[in-house]
Amino acid sequence: METRANNPDSLAVGLMAYYDNELPRYQSMLSKVFTIMDSTKQKEEFSGSTGITKLVDVGENGTYPYEDELEDFKTILTHKTFKRAIAVSEEQKEDDQYRTPESRTRSLAKAASQTGDFNGFSAFRNAFTSTSTSYGDAEELCSTSHDRLDGGTVRSNASSTNIALSEANLETGLIAMDEALDHKGEVIGNMGRGVILMVPIALRKKALEIVGSPLRSGTANNDLNYYALGDIDVFVNPWIGVPAGGSDTSWFIVRKQNNAMKFIWRKRPVSRVDVDDETDALKFKVRARFSYGWTDPIGEIWGSQGTGTGSYSS
Repeated sequence: METRANNPDSLAVGLMAYYDNELPRYQSMLSKVFTIMDSTKQKEEFSGSTGITKLVDVGENGTYPYEDELEDFKTILTHKTFKRAIAVSEEQKEDDQYRTPESRTRSLAKAASQTGDFNGFSAFRNAFTSTSTSYGDAEELCSTSHDRLDGGTVRSNASSTNIALSEANLETGLIAMDEALDHKGEVIGNMGRGVILMVPIALRKKALEIVGSPLRSGTANNDLNYYALGDIDVFVNPWIGVPAGGSDTSWFIVRKQNNAMKFIWRKRPVSRVDVDDETDALKFKVRARFSYGWTDPIGEIWGSQGTGTGSYSS
């Protein structure tokens, strides 16, 4: 283990410098689709109401019709604690002259930077998994059966036929998202904020062709590409594909500045150097606390497993 016997202060300062220099190289992607918040509590609760439906024509001198709001499902996000540490042997320091401590400290900085992204985007890796829930209706992020508080027909924000990413299927998803109804059966009407087409690396080429081509993609027609003119951004997300434990076919449409996805820092990654009282071993530690999840995703998030086969109902 690294000890304090030989220039302990310079060693600690050196390790911290390696860590601090490495952190900025890995910029978080969370803010692309999550609302980032800070917390001072053990957990955060989100609740609200369904709002009021549109005004009605009551005729001349008609009385005011009154309407009650419905209390929305509650979302509770409880912060979890994440830790990692390294310890370097004195022989490694003696023989490598800081090369091993530097390499391992830089690796720890990379891991600390990416921990929030990896965990936060698990909401999308598990978007079709029945055991992964957050919103108070106890359904998946992308479900065909989100409950309506007024008892009306269940709402869907997922493809029931697992449509694969294509120009035509992007339009299917956009229409489904723009025509989504709230808990009282009213059109939500969130169309003014634009959308993000979020795909894994395996779908990068297809997504960029659909959205970025000056003419329509995948066709001999010379029509202008409607999607290139619209407010649609492509987000190629390495944290939702197979290498990260996700899927190389699933794709998502996310409303820009959406109100559903939440990532909450209780304690942003903080590093420190500790000394073991018994062995004088020097250890470099990183600790963070955060939570993540979603509130009502209807009209904000839409997704497909993208296999092009089978059916999905959950």
